[in-house]
Amino acid sequence: MHTLKLGDYQYIFEYDTEEEFERRRRDALKTHKEVLQMELEMQLATEKREFKLAHDTLDRFANQRDNRPLSFFELEAKFIESKKKLDKVGKSTYKAWASTFNRLKSFFKHKAIQEITIDDFEAFRDTMIKEQGLKNITINLQMRYVNSFLDFAVGKKLISENNAKSVESLKEQKTVKYNYSDTEILKIINNNDYETNVQLAFKILAFTGMRVDELHHLEKSDILKEEDIYFFNIREGKNRNAVRKVPIHSHILNAVQEAKFPLFEDKTSSAMQKKILRELYKIIQKGETKTVHTFRATFMQKALDISPEKLLIVQEIVGHSKDDSASLTIDRYAKGFHLKYKKEVVETVNYVS
Repeated sequence: MHTLKLGDYQYIFEYDTEEEFERRRRDALKTHKEVLQMELEMQLATEKREFKLAHDTLDRFANQRDNRPLSFFELEAKFIESKKKLDKVGKSTYKAWASTFNRLKSFFKHKAIQEITIDDFEAFRDTMIKEQGLKNITINLQMRYVNSFLDFAVGKKLISENNAKSVESLKEQKTVKYNYSDTEILKIINNNDYETNVQLAFKILAFTGMRVDELHHLEKSDILKEEDIYFFNIREGKNRNAVRKVPIHSHILNAVQEAKFPLFEDKTSSAMQKKILRELYKIIQKGETKTVHTFRATFMQKALDISPEKLLIVQEIVGHSKDDSASLTIDRYAKGFHLKYKKEVVETVNYVS
Protein backbone atom coordinates (compact mmCIF):
# COMPACT_ATOMS: atom_id res chain seq x y z
CA MET A 1 0.00 0.00 0.00
CA HIS A 2 1.36 3.40 -0.96
CA THR A 3 2.21 5.76 1.91
CA LEU A 4 2.25 9.48 1.27
CA LYS A 5 5.67 11.07 1.71
CA LEU A 6 7.00 14.62 1.99
CA GLY A 7 7.71 14.89 -1.70
CA ASP A 8 4.20 13.72 -2.53
CA TYR A 9 2.72 16.48 -0.39
CA GLN A 10 4.77 19.10 -2.18
CA TYR A 11 3.55 18.08 -5.62
CA ILE A 12 -0.07 17.72 -4.51
CA PHE A 13 -0.16 21.21 -3.05
CA GLU A 14 1.75 22.98 -5.81
CA TYR A 15 -0.06 21.57 -8.85
CA ASP A 16 -3.73 20.89 -9.51
CA THR A 17 -3.41 18.76 -12.64
CA GLU A 18 -0.84 16.54 -14.32
CA GLU A 19 -0.65 18.99 -17.23
CA GLU A 20 0.14 21.90 -14.93
CA PHE A 21 2.62 19.74 -13.03
CA GLU A 22 4.47 18.70 -16.19
CA ARG A 23 4.56 22.21 -17.67
CA ARG A 24 5.77 24.01 -14.55
CA ARG A 25 8.24 21.35 -13.48
CA ARG A 26 9.69 21.23 -17.00
CA ASP A 27 10.13 25.02 -16.96
CA ALA A 28 11.73 24.91 -13.52
CA LEU A 29 14.18 22.18 -14.44
CA LYS A 30 15.20 23.93 -17.64
CA THR A 31 16.46 26.90 -15.61
CA HIS A 32 19.40 24.76 -14.48
CA LYS A 33 21.67 24.94 -17.49
CA GLU A 34 23.88 22.13 -16.27
CA VAL A 35 21.04 19.62 -16.55
CA LEU A 36 21.32 17.73 -19.81
CA GLN A 37 18.19 17.03 -21.82
CA MET A 38 18.26 13.31 -21.09
CA GLU A 39 18.65 13.90 -17.35
CA LEU A 40 15.82 16.43 -17.46
CA GLU A 41 13.44 13.97 -19.13
CA MET A 42 14.36 11.18 -16.71
CA GLN A 43 13.86 13.41 -13.69
CA LEU A 44 10.60 14.74 -15.06
CA ALA A 45 9.30 11.21 -15.69
CA THR A 46 10.21 10.11 -12.16
CA GLU A 47 8.55 13.12 -10.54
CA LYS A 48 5.49 12.71 -12.74
CA ARG A 49 5.11 9.08 -11.62
CA GLU A 50 5.38 10.17 -7.97
CA PHE A 51 2.81 12.90 -8.52
CA LYS A 52 0.34 10.55 -10.22
CA LEU A 53 0.80 7.86 -7.56
CA ALA A 54 0.21 10.35 -4.75
CA HIS A 55 -2.76 11.88 -6.53
CA ASP A 56 -4.34 8.47 -7.18
CA THR A 57 -3.72 7.48 -3.55
CA LEU A 58 -5.46 10.59 -2.29
CA ASP A 59 -8.42 9.98 -4.59
CA ARG A 60 -8.70 6.34 -3.58
CA PHE A 61 -8.53 6.95 0.16
CA ALA A 62 -10.61 10.14 0.13
CA ASN A 63 -13.46 8.44 -1.74
CA GLN A 64 -13.68 5.30 0.34
CA ARG A 65 -17.00 4.51 1.99
CA ASP A 66 -17.53 6.35 5.27
CA ASN A 67 -18.47 3.10 7.03
CA ARG A 68 -14.99 1.66 6.43
CA PRO A 69 -12.85 1.64 9.61
CA LEU A 70 -10.78 4.80 9.53
CA SER A 71 -7.04 4.51 10.18
CA PHE A 72 -4.49 7.31 10.09
CA PHE A 73 -3.57 6.22 6.56
CA GLU A 74 -7.09 7.05 5.34
CA LEU A 75 -7.42 10.12 7.56
CA GLU A 76 -4.20 11.55 6.17
CA ALA A 77 -5.54 11.36 2.63
CA LYS A 78 -8.92 12.85 3.56
CA PHE A 79 -7.32 15.63 5.61
CA ILE A 80 -4.87 16.59 2.87
CA GLU A 81 -7.55 16.44 0.18
CA SER A 82 -9.71 18.81 2.23
CA LYS A 83 -6.88 21.28 2.82
CA LYS A 84 -5.93 21.14 -0.83
CA LYS A 85 -9.26 22.78 -1.69
CA LEU A 86 -8.45 25.78 0.50
CA ASP A 87 -5.65 28.33 0.19
CA LYS A 88 -2.17 27.14 -0.78
CA VAL A 89 -0.40 25.58 2.19
CA GLY A 90 3.19 26.51 3.02
CA LYS A 91 5.94 23.93 2.80
CA SER A 92 6.72 24.18 6.50
CA THR A 93 3.11 23.30 7.32
CA TYR A 94 2.87 20.23 5.10
CA LYS A 95 6.24 19.03 6.42
CA ALA A 96 4.91 19.30 9.96
CA TRP A 97 1.73 17.43 9.03
CA ALA A 98 3.70 14.73 7.27
CA SER A 99 6.01 14.29 10.25
CA THR A 100 3.09 13.85 12.64
CA PHE A 101 1.13 11.54 10.34
CA ASN A 102 4.23 9.39 9.84
CA ARG A 103 4.60 9.03 13.61
CA LEU A 104 0.93 8.12 13.98
CA LYS A 105 1.02 5.55 11.17
CA SER A 106 4.20 4.00 12.51
CA PHE A 107 2.81 3.70 16.05
CA PHE A 108 -0.83 2.73 15.37
CA LYS A 109 -0.40 0.97 12.02
CA HIS A 110 -3.83 0.35 10.46
CA LYS A 111 -5.72 0.31 13.75
CA ALA A 112 -9.15 1.96 13.53
CA ILE A 113 -8.99 5.43 15.07
CA GLN A 114 -12.36 4.89 16.76
CA GLU A 115 -10.76 2.08 18.79
CA ILE A 116 -7.78 4.15 19.96
CA THR A 117 -8.24 5.15 23.60
CA ILE A 118 -6.94 8.03 25.70
CA ASP A 119 -4.39 5.62 27.20
CA ASP A 120 -3.23 4.73 23.68
CA PHE A 121 -2.67 8.38 22.80
CA GLU A 122 -0.80 8.90 26.07
CA ALA A 123 1.41 5.96 25.14
CA PHE A 124 1.99 7.57 21.74
CA ARG A 125 3.01 10.80 23.46
CA ASP A 126 5.29 8.92 25.85
CA THR A 127 7.19 7.29 23.00
CA MET A 128 8.16 10.78 21.86
CA ILE A 129 9.33 11.64 25.39
CA LYS A 130 11.81 8.79 25.16
CA GLU A 131 13.22 10.00 21.86
CA GLN A 132 16.62 11.56 22.42
CA GLY A 133 16.71 15.31 21.92
CA LEU A 134 12.95 15.80 21.42
CA LYS A 135 11.87 18.70 23.62
CA ASN A 136 8.55 18.99 25.42
CA ILE A 137 7.57 21.98 23.31
CA THR A 138 8.05 19.87 20.17
CA ILE A 139 6.02 16.97 21.59
CA ASN A 140 3.21 19.34 22.56
CA LEU A 141 3.20 20.74 19.04
CA GLN A 142 2.96 17.22 17.61
CA MET A 143 -0.01 16.52 19.86
CA ARG A 144 -1.71 19.74 18.78
CA TYR A 145 -1.44 18.51 15.20
CA VAL A 146 -2.94 15.18 16.27
CA ASN A 147 -5.86 17.05 17.82
CA SER A 148 -6.40 19.10 14.67
CA PHE A 149 -6.49 15.90 12.58
CA LEU A 150 -9.00 14.27 14.91
CA ASP A 151 -11.16 17.40 15.24
CA PHE A 152 -11.33 17.39 11.45
CA ALA A 153 -12.45 13.74 11.53
CA VAL A 154 -15.11 14.51 14.13
CA GLY A 155 -16.35 17.49 12.12
CA LYS A 156 -16.67 15.28 9.03
CA LYS A 157 -18.45 12.63 11.13
CA LEU A 158 -15.75 10.09 10.34
CA ILE A 159 -15.35 9.36 14.07
CA SER A 160 -17.62 10.17 17.01
CA GLU A 161 -15.10 11.80 19.35
CA ASN A 162 -11.51 12.99 19.70
CA ASN A 163 -9.88 10.78 22.33
CA ALA A 164 -6.60 12.68 22.20
CA LYS A 165 -8.18 15.87 23.51
CA SER A 166 -7.82 14.75 27.14
CA VAL A 167 -4.10 13.98 26.87
CA GLU A 168 -2.28 16.47 29.08
CA SER A 169 0.40 18.72 27.65
CA LEU A 170 3.93 18.43 28.96
CA LYS A 171 5.50 21.21 30.98
CA GLU A 172 7.48 23.47 28.69
CA GLN A 173 10.63 25.25 29.70
CA LYS A 174 10.31 28.85 28.65
CA THR A 175 13.24 30.12 26.61
CA VAL A 176 13.96 33.82 26.82
CA LYS A 177 14.70 35.11 23.35
CA TYR A 178 16.50 38.36 22.71
CA ASN A 179 16.74 40.34 19.52
CA TYR A 180 19.98 41.61 18.03
CA SER A 181 21.41 44.84 19.35
CA ASP A 182 22.39 47.54 16.89
CA THR A 183 26.03 46.75 17.61
CA GLU A 184 25.52 43.10 16.69
CA ILE A 185 23.63 43.93 13.50
CA LEU A 186 26.36 46.31 12.37
CA LYS A 187 29.03 43.75 13.17
CA ILE A 188 27.18 41.15 11.08
CA ILE A 189 26.30 43.27 8.04
CA ASN A 190 29.65 45.10 7.89
CA ASN A 191 31.79 41.98 7.98
CA ASN A 192 33.46 41.48 4.61
CA ASP A 193 34.86 38.01 5.27
CA TYR A 194 31.85 35.97 4.18
CA GLU A 195 31.35 33.65 1.24
CA THR A 196 29.74 35.12 -1.88
CA ASN A 197 26.39 36.91 -1.37
CA VAL A 198 26.11 36.06 2.35
CA GLN A 199 26.72 39.65 3.43
CA LEU A 200 23.97 40.92 1.12
CA ALA A 201 21.64 38.20 2.40
CA PHE A 202 22.16 39.43 5.97
CA LYS A 203 21.54 43.03 4.88
CA ILE A 204 18.30 42.16 3.13
CA LEU A 205 17.07 40.23 6.16
CA ALA A 206 18.01 43.05 8.52
CA PHE A 207 16.31 45.80 6.50
CA THR A 208 13.16 43.97 5.32
CA GLY A 209 12.15 41.46 8.00
CA MET A 210 11.86 38.92 5.20
CA ARG A 211 11.64 35.19 5.84
CA VAL A 212 14.72 33.22 4.81
CA ASP A 213 12.78 31.04 2.40
CA GLU A 214 11.35 34.15 0.74
CA LEU A 215 14.87 35.49 0.30
CA HIS A 216 15.91 32.21 -1.30
CA HIS A 217 13.18 32.48 -3.96
CA LEU A 218 13.90 36.08 -4.95
CA GLU A 219 14.73 36.53 -8.63
CA LYS A 220 15.92 39.58 -10.53
CA SER A 221 12.44 39.95 -12.01
CA ASP A 222 11.08 40.36 -8.46
CA ILE A 223 12.88 43.69 -8.05
CA LEU A 224 10.39 46.21 -9.40
CA LYS A 225 9.74 49.94 -9.37
CA GLU A 226 6.41 51.67 -8.85
CA GLU A 227 6.01 55.45 -8.53
CA ASP A 228 9.77 55.86 -7.94
CA ILE A 229 9.76 53.26 -5.16
CA TYR A 230 11.80 50.10 -5.64
CA PHE A 231 10.40 47.00 -3.96
CA PHE A 232 10.72 43.23 -3.67
CA ASN A 233 7.69 41.55 -5.22
CA ILE A 234 7.25 38.43 -3.09
CA ARG A 235 5.07 36.08 -5.13
CA GLU A 236 4.84 33.05 -2.81
CA GLY A 237 5.26 32.12 0.82
CA LYS A 238 3.99 30.15 3.78
CA ASN A 239 0.49 31.68 3.61
CA ARG A 240 -1.61 34.13 1.57
CA ASN A 241 -0.33 37.08 3.62
CA ALA A 242 3.20 36.31 2.46
CA VAL A 243 2.39 37.51 -1.07
CA ARG A 244 3.24 41.19 -0.81
CA LYS A 245 5.37 44.16 -1.89
CA VAL A 246 8.30 45.03 0.39
CA PRO A 247 9.97 48.42 -0.23
CA ILE A 248 13.74 48.24 -0.55
CA HIS A 249 15.55 50.26 2.11
CA SER A 250 17.79 53.01 0.70
CA HIS A 251 20.72 51.55 2.66
CA ILE A 252 20.74 48.39 0.53
CA LEU A 253 19.21 49.59 -2.75
CA ASN A 254 22.48 49.94 -4.71
CA ALA A 255 23.76 46.55 -3.57
CA VAL A 256 20.46 44.90 -4.49
CA GLN A 257 20.41 46.49 -7.95
CA GLU A 258 23.96 45.34 -8.68
CA ALA A 259 23.52 41.79 -7.35
CA LYS A 260 22.65 38.68 -9.32
CA PHE A 261 19.53 36.86 -8.18
CA PRO A 262 18.78 34.24 -6.99
CA LEU A 263 21.58 34.87 -4.50
CA PHE A 264 22.16 31.13 -4.02
CA GLU A 265 20.99 29.64 -7.30
CA ASP A 266 22.87 26.37 -6.83
CA LYS A 267 21.42 25.61 -3.39
CA THR A 268 18.09 24.44 -2.07
CA SER A 269 16.37 26.60 0.53
CA SER A 270 17.52 24.27 3.30
CA ALA A 271 21.12 24.25 2.08
CA MET A 272 21.11 28.04 1.79
CA GLN A 273 19.87 28.44 5.36
CA LYS A 274 22.56 26.10 6.66
CA LYS A 275 25.19 28.03 4.71
CA ILE A 276 24.28 31.47 6.04
CA LEU A 277 23.81 30.07 9.55
CA ARG A 278 27.40 28.76 9.45
CA GLU A 279 28.55 32.21 8.36
CA LEU A 280 26.47 33.87 11.07
CA TYR A 281 28.16 31.77 13.75
CA LYS A 282 31.46 33.30 12.73
CA ILE A 283 30.14 36.49 14.31
CA ILE A 284 27.49 35.36 16.81
CA GLN A 285 28.37 32.68 19.34
CA LYS A 286 26.76 29.36 18.47
CA GLY A 287 24.40 28.04 21.10
CA GLU A 288 22.69 31.36 21.82
CA THR A 289 18.99 31.74 21.09
CA LYS A 290 19.77 34.21 18.30
CA THR A 291 19.53 32.74 14.81
CA VAL A 292 18.90 33.86 11.24
CA HIS A 293 15.20 34.24 12.10
CA THR A 294 16.18 36.81 14.76
CA PHE A 295 16.75 39.35 11.97
CA ARG A 296 13.00 39.24 11.33
CA ALA A 297 12.09 39.80 14.97
CA THR A 298 14.66 42.60 15.29
CA PHE A 299 13.29 44.39 12.21
CA MET A 300 9.75 44.25 13.60
CA GLN A 301 10.90 45.48 17.02
CA LYS A 302 12.77 48.43 15.47
CA ALA A 303 9.82 49.41 13.28
CA LEU A 304 7.29 49.20 16.10
CA ASP A 305 9.48 51.00 18.63
CA ILE A 306 9.48 54.02 16.32
CA SER A 307 5.95 53.69 14.90
CA PRO A 308 3.78 51.66 17.31
CA GLU A 309 0.65 53.18 15.79
CA LYS A 310 1.56 51.61 12.44
CA LEU A 311 1.26 48.00 13.56
CA LEU A 312 -0.95 47.03 10.61
CA ILE A 313 1.55 48.43 8.12
CA VAL A 314 4.41 46.55 9.81
CA GLN A 315 2.35 43.35 9.70
CA GLU A 316 1.81 43.81 5.96
CA ILE A 317 5.51 44.50 5.35
CA VAL A 318 6.60 41.26 7.05
CA GLY A 319 3.65 39.15 5.82
CA HIS A 320 1.85 38.61 9.10
CA SER A 321 -1.91 38.13 9.17
CA LYS A 322 -4.11 40.95 10.45
CA ASP A 323 -7.21 40.44 12.58
CA ASP A 324 -10.39 39.63 10.67
CA SER A 325 -11.91 43.12 10.59
CA ALA A 326 -8.68 44.82 9.53
CA SER A 327 -7.99 42.15 6.92
CA LEU A 328 -11.46 42.56 5.40
CA THR A 329 -11.09 46.33 5.06
CA ILE A 330 -7.41 46.66 4.20
CA ASP A 331 -6.70 43.53 2.17
CA ARG A 332 -9.96 42.72 0.42
CA TYR A 333 -11.25 46.19 -0.36
CA ALA A 334 -8.24 48.52 -0.17
CA LYS A 335 -5.87 45.83 -1.54
CA GLY A 336 -3.27 46.61 1.10
CA PHE A 337 -1.40 49.76 2.10
CA HIS A 338 0.13 52.03 -0.51
CA LEU A 339 3.83 51.50 -1.11
CA LYS A 340 4.73 55.01 0.05
CA TYR A 341 3.38 54.29 3.55
CA LYS A 342 5.27 51.02 3.74
CA LYS A 343 8.39 52.75 2.42
CA GLU A 344 8.17 55.34 5.21
CA VAL A 345 8.08 52.60 7.84
CA VAL A 346 10.93 50.62 6.26
CA GLU A 347 13.14 53.72 6.18
CA THR A 348 12.70 54.22 9.94
CA VAL A 349 14.63 51.01 10.57
CA ASN A 350 18.27 51.91 11.07
CA TYR A 351 21.10 50.53 13.14
CA VAL A 352 23.50 52.88 14.87
CA SER A 353 26.69 52.27 16.85
